[in-house]
Amino acid sequence: MALWQLYKIRITVDGKDYYYVGKTRNFYIRMEQHIDKQGAAWLKQFPQDAIDNAVTQQIDGEIDDNSSYKEMLETLKLMVEHGVRYVRGAEYCEVRDYDANDANRIQWAVMYHLGRTDKDVVFQGLTQGLGDVPVAPTRPLPAPAPTTPLPAPVPRIKTVSPSPTPSTPPLPSTPPLPSTPPLPSPSPPPSPPSSPTARTNGGGRKRRSTSSSSSSQRAYCIRCAGNPRIMYGSFMRYCNTCYENIDLVRFCHNCGTAQRSPKLSFNNPICINCQ
Repeated sequence: MALWQLYKIRITVDGKDYYYVGKTRNFYIRMEQHIDKQGAAWLKQFPQDAIDNAVTQQIDGEIDDNSSYKEMLETLKLMVEHGVRYVRGAEYCEVRDYDANDANRIQWAVMYHLGRTDKDVVFQGLTQGLGDVPVAPTRPLPAPAPTTPLPAPVPRIKTVSPSPTPSTPPLPSTPPLPSTPPLPSPSPPPSPPSSPTARTNGGGRKRRSTSSSSSSQRAYCIRCAGNPRIMYGSFMRYCNTCYENIDLVRFCHNCGTAQRSPKLSFNNPICINCQ
């Protein structure tokens, strides 16, 4: 079986360099596919003369690794060096333009996989070429629902009967009325028949049927925030790179935002802002 070969391509357009990182089992055939615009979708947007003059380079030697982990490491290194706008590869190969929000989520992947601790330096490198676009603030927690104040209790007025005068005898006290038995409580109305979409569990309680529309929305890997093609709601909440090691959850499966408190888990990968 042929081994894998990592490579990178440098394309210069208007004096600015763009980089693409990939892997292949036949380097020369893959380069011909890129030149004929039959390879990566991101490279198809460049003019043909720029692709014809592109500089290709093999990275290290051949590797016996079918995963994209080393490919992702090379992509993250080039992103820190040149900016997320000018680099694509591995799980970060979308054709759209990356912005400061993407740099914010990729920053945590760089710090985790590359072991970087200089957060500000990493973010400054990732945002090269993005201009003075600020990072979008995290969504605030929803305001608590307004509570209606309880009405003030009505004070009880104690009535004092006037003392009888010596000239008038006191009135005889009336016997207390017999207490009436309490009325029987009405029986609860019969429960309506269950709808076709409702299902019951073992205890007889109804639960709403899960809609299939939740599995069609866009989601992110809960460890490196990459590979937006993973469907939310399915069992696979990780990209192919991070699936082999699922001991740590850092990113929301719904919005891709890094979370520290409360901590996420494999069984609860949705942050509090998306719940």
